[in-house]
Amino acid sequence: MKYIMRFFTAVAILAFVVVASIVLSDWTEPVTTKLASQITNFVLYGNYKEHILDSNGVPKVRYRRVKGMLFYNPVYVAVYGLYYYDKWLDNGENEYFLKYYNIYPPNVSKPEEWLKYFINTADWLAASQKVYTFNNDIVYGVYEYNFPWEVYNLRPPWRSAMAQSLSAQVLLRAWLLTGNEKYRKAMDLALNALYVPVSSGGVTIMSTDDSWWYEEYASTAAIESRVLNGMEHVLIALFEAASITSNPNLWMLFKNGNNSLEKIINKYSANNISWTFYDAVGRLANYKYHMINIALTKKLLSITGNNTYKIYAVWEEMRSPYFVREFIYQRPGPIDIATWLLNVLIVLAVITIISVFYKIGRR
Repeated sequence: MKYIMRFFTAVAILAFVVVASIVLSDWTEPVTTKLASQITNFVLYGNYKEHILDSNGVPKVRYRRVKGMLFYNPVYVAVYGLYYYDKWLDNGENEYFLKYYNIYPPNVSKPEEWLKYFINTADWLAASQKVYTFNNDIVYGVYEYNFPWEVYNLRPPWRSAMAQSLSAQVLLRAWLLTGNEKYRKAMDLALNALYVPVSSGGVTIMSTDDSWWYEEYASTAAIESRVLNGMEHVLIALFEAASITSNPNLWMLFKNGNNSLEKIINKYSANNISWTFYDAVGRLANYKYHMINIALTKKLLSITGNNTYKIYAVWEEMRSPYFVREFIYQRPGPIDIATWLLNVLIVLAVITIISVFYKIGRR
């Protein structure tokens, strides 16, 4: 009888730990997902950081999908560039979305060093474009990714409208700051890629003459994904560049993109589980990209006044359990499993502490 009672007690404790860890994960997700990623990196590669900075402060990104190899990713080079720029000015201009990225900044002893690192990222972006000509009249520069990405059937070299736009934001700031025309030229080349269809080596899906989608993951053989945050970054960058340069062609690109997004943005509401989609294929956003979807849509509302973008307020109220999103509606990845196990450990630690204090109290 004693052993039967012990068995049922152990089963009850195990059930409690599982249920409690599932509930707890809703509260700890923003922290434990980051910690799980860092622990996984440390175990696999001996370094907890997802981004390794070179001597110029330009990041390389580690991709577990590609055997943990490090690659320069223009998106992250630009993200770090904007981060350095914000730190130098100390104005938090891009904090509305940067706060959701894991940033591993260099050690800086004086503010001028932030400016140096910002210029280094702008220089990298200006020097790393591959320049092509489309239809014998449009000269454009693209950032090419030279590793595969199975999620959307991407094979190198593939391109990204998000990389084109975020880099343009860095290059625009470098041009305004220094007056060096190489940055303006590189910005123009980056944004010229938006005139070029995906099928011709660009990043744009031209549904109609005035409805264009700027594809975050662009390749002729790739699945058409229409990732929301990538498209919104492009529109924000175009609005910024057009406002400063008064270039009517940039306003046309913005208008065409805005026409495309406002038609389908409501479809990114995963109303059945009260969350947002990452893409048009039906992949749910993780916590990071759900929050970025909200932040970028709110930003678009503030700069355009387009009431369609008020949907961000609906998304702000959405609450979906972590376990339901990541384990039931889609297959969990290694980081999801590690995140849940961290919550299991937290629950076990709390039980252990309570047990110890209980035993001390009974003495």
